[in-house]
Amino acid sequence: MAVLCTANFLILVDTTIVNTAAPAIMADLGAGLDQIVWILNGYLLAFAALLIVFGRVGDVLGSRNVFAAGLGLFTAASLGCALAPGPWQLVAARVVQGVGAAALIPQALALITAIFPARRRGLALGLFTAVAGVASVGGPTLGGLLITRYGWPAVFLINVPVGLAALPLTFRLVPDLRAPNRPHRFDTVGVLLAVGGLVTLVYGLLERAAVPLAIAALALLLFTLWERRHPEPLLQPALFRHRNFTLAAAITAITSFALYGLLLVFVVETQTVLGMTPLMSGVTALPMTLALTALAPLSGRLADRVGGRLPLTAGLVL
Repeated sequence: MAVLCTANFLILVDTTIVNTAAPAIMADLGAGLDQIVWILNGYLLAFAALLIVFGRVGDVLGSRNVFAAGLGLFTAASLGCALAPGPWQLVAARVVQGVGAAALIPQALALITAIFPARRRGLALGLFTAVAGVASVGGPTLGGLLITRYGWPAVFLINVPVGLAALPLTFRLVPDLRAPNRPHRFDTVGVLLAVGGLVTLVYGLLERAAVPLAIAALALLLFTLWERRHPEPLLQPALFRHRNFTLAAAITAITSFALYGLLLVFVVETQTVLGMTPLMSGVTALPMTLALTALAPLSGRLADRVGGRLPLTAGLVL
């Protein structure tokens, strides 16, 4: 669990820690605002587009193997980010980072589900979520401290020793679990349609362009039709006939949209508008970090006892 949570922390802290570094990167590398947007979102673009694909790859090759490969790639790309001589080289390294992150997250969730019995799974997922929350909302605090003391490359270099330490522990501590009914064929057409649709969707949103959004809509429609016909689809359409799965996916999308959207605006507001230092901007986010750290494991334990509906409803209302 410690290995899985460490990887989760690295992945999600990199979705927000770079926001704090944006002004320093602009000054040091001569990056414009358009380039900064791609430095921030190139990572998320690869991450979002490949999650489904690597979920299936883990089914085929084994979750631990894909987890270790993703961790190695993420660590190497982090070093590439720190050493990038210019803004577009940094964008490229961030995209590779996103590929590694996409390989990690589905395997971690699959392993937790397989390792922990149902009566303890809520607590385990609560701990996993607490780490994710600390990484997401604590990124500005950690980033502010590192940038103030060591400069912006430190927000990437910090991943390297942690990743190198976690990699051998992965093979030593994480069990090599395989799906009992491994797929015999890989849905190549489904992969191309899913990745193409998600990439053009995110690109269209970033560039506020209608043509990529139209292509994304067509690709995702074709993906849906193809998955219904394929004998071993990349994404099982039957999943969405389960009410709880569909609700959980929708709620996750809404809350992630709100949280990650807030954090970028938060950094711009505190540093650019209010004139805070990166460290002070990060410290201002600490109340969110502390509340999430304290309550996520308790919520998971409560869900084990009374079910997920009450904590979920209360959390959304708050």
